[in-house]
Amino acid sequence: MRLPRTKIAPEIAIVFVCLVLARIGLAIYGPEWSERRDLLNAAELLRVERLKAAKDPGEGLQVVAFGSSRMNSAFVSAVWAKHSGLQRDQVANLAVRNGTLWEPNFLIQRSGGLPASVRLVLVELPLWGFNAGRLDMMVGQRGGVAEHLRPWATLADRRSIDDPWIRARYLADVLWPSYLRRPLEAWGTVLFNPYRPRPVPPPEPLSRRDVWGRRRDKPASRGLSKNRPFSGPQTARRHFFDPQLSHFELRNLDVLLEQLARSRARIVFVQLPIQIMYLHTVRIDPEKSALYDEIKQVTADKIRRRAELLSLDMAMLAGLDESIFIDYGHYNEQGARRFTSALYQRLTR
Repeated sequence: MRLPRTKIAPEIAIVFVCLVLARIGLAIYGPEWSERRDLLNAAELLRVERLKAAKDPGEGLQVVAFGSSRMNSAFVSAVWAKHSGLQRDQVANLAVRNGTLWEPNFLIQRSGGLPASVRLVLVELPLWGFNAGRLDMMVGQRGGVAEHLRPWATLADRRSIDDPWIRARYLADVLWPSYLRRPLEAWGTVLFNPYRPRPVPPPEPLSRRDVWGRRRDKPASRGLSKNRPFSGPQTARRHFFDPQLSHFELRNLDVLLEQLARSRARIVFVQLPIQIMYLHTVRIDPEKSALYDEIKQVTADKIRRRAELLSLDMAMLAGLDESIFIDYGHYNEQGARRFTSALYQRLTR
């Protein structure tokens, strides 16, 4: 006996197709949406605070911090507000994951400028960001403006990107939308980008045995800090994979300094503390060490003409120890509170 064919209502079919399309969209754009959202929310916050400050500069935003996930983990707004006697909403940490100096430029431009109420601007100075040959942990070389922020890049941004293949892709967006070229770009990246096929060196344990004499290379006794992808040596090798000075990031620094100079706020660039093993990995390689010193010198010369520079690349320079870290340079909760307090004392003494 033949069973009757079941008919699917048109409404159910439409819903099903929509769900499939939504799933495909999430698969393509899912890993990046939170960063775009955070950046747009930060720009909207600055815009609203700028409008508020036009009416009453004394009641608006007073302190702003820009940077990457390291600044996001290191600077605790509530701790700073408590030390300075400000309201919690008068201190804002606008650092974003994978942030460079391009993001503060974008935020200030999109919001129409810093609010007049701002009295202090803290900007993280990530020296690794000035290396054009750095590697991203997941997608190979990261060139200039991040892929998920690509539509917001200006023509000047696109023209100054260091990598010629990425620069050509971004310039082509002006005439040929990127979403139409995605399959071709995927093939082109594999064929022409010399950074993509190179494997990232495996992490190396700091010691074969722990303080109790147990072997670290056994899975049962291996510590988390020696097995994670963000260890000091491993991250340093990615950040300085192919040492070459980034003219794109130097341009971003120049543009940011020009924008911040229009504000009456105190501008402080901060080189955040990082694990000694990270610095050691850079220093033992003459080529990496030379670029590191060149970046420090070039950025210091540019910044000190228009702003302040606070170099705290080791925890001991801030009066702290390395228990503040959870990996090569991100901070645990107590470490962030201690560092924020130390930073406040350093800038107000």
